[in-house]
Order: sequence, then C-alpha cells, then structure tokens
Amino acid sequence: MSKTDEKAFFRLFLEAYEKCFWKSMDTPISETESKYFSNDIQERTGLVISKKSIKDYSFYILNSNTVQQDLPSPAILDTLARYITNASKTDEVTRKKKEAQFKYWQNYRDTFAKAISLKRRRRKPIFFFNFKIWDLIAILFLLTTTAIYLYRNYNISLDFFDIFTPFSNTR
Repeated sequence: MSKTDEKAFFRLFLEAYEKCFWKSMDTPISETESKYFSNDIQERTGLVISKKSIKDYSFYILNSNTVQQDLPSPAILDTLARYITNASKTDEVTRKKKEAQFKYWQNYRDTFAKAISLKRRRRKPIFFFNFKIWDLIAILFLLTTTAIYLYRNYNISLDFFDIFTPFSNTR
C-alpha cells in the first residue's frame, strides 16, 4: 500500500467512524463500539467487516508509529467506501461477479489524491505571483507615471519669509 493509499485509508476510516457515531475518533474503539460499527456497516452495505479488524484498524490509525502487520484488503476498503457513499446493498458473491475492480474504493482514493495534489499546488508563497510580461510592463508604467507626477507636483517652497509687524500695546 502506498503512502497516499494509506492516508486515504486513514481518512476513509475516520469518515466512516464519524458517520456511524456522529463524533470524531479520539481514542481507539472499544469492543462494544466495534461490534456496533460492524453491524451498522453490514446493515447499510450488506457486506461484513469483522469487529476485531475494525478494532485493530482504530489502534493502527491512532498509533501510527506501531507496526501494522495486515493492512486492509481492497475488499474492506471498498466496503468502507460503499458505507461512506451510501451505496446500494450487495453481497460478496454479487460483488465478485459484477464489481471485481472495487470501484468505490478506487473512486474514493482518486478523489482523495486529487484533493491532496490541489492542496500542494495552493501552498505557493504569496510573494510569487504568476505575472505575464504585459502585467509587469503595466505595473512598471504605473509606478513610473506615479513617481513623475509626484516629483513635478510636490513643490516645497524653501524661500518662505514671514513679515512680522511690530505690535504695540497702546490704546
């Protein structure tokens, strides 16, 4: 499993958890939660993910520095993607006959990969603009015109004299 696939799996599992429990996952799933999660997936998709697998994946996601022996199979990833997208119910036999390529997982992974690549493109520093040559010429002309205007119209009179008249206090 590539790094992008692994990140997509993390996001997929967290979205599925949020859909089931209406909260974000802060701690690994308990035995009761994993059983409820497994049953909810089976009711909505018709496919089964074991409660032990769900519990193991929650530990792996929250403790990513631990070593994971068995990464999820494409069938499990497809089942989670079906759960997220509210796909119609099916069973293993029908899925193997009609949908051998795990299209729900592939669609989710591709969408996730595109979102990541768009985020990378948007992270350009603000200072680097994508100017064309005509934009630069127009900006240079505007700055030059403004400088000439300010130079010619901003006169400081250095020959200032004030004529004082004596004031007498006589009435």
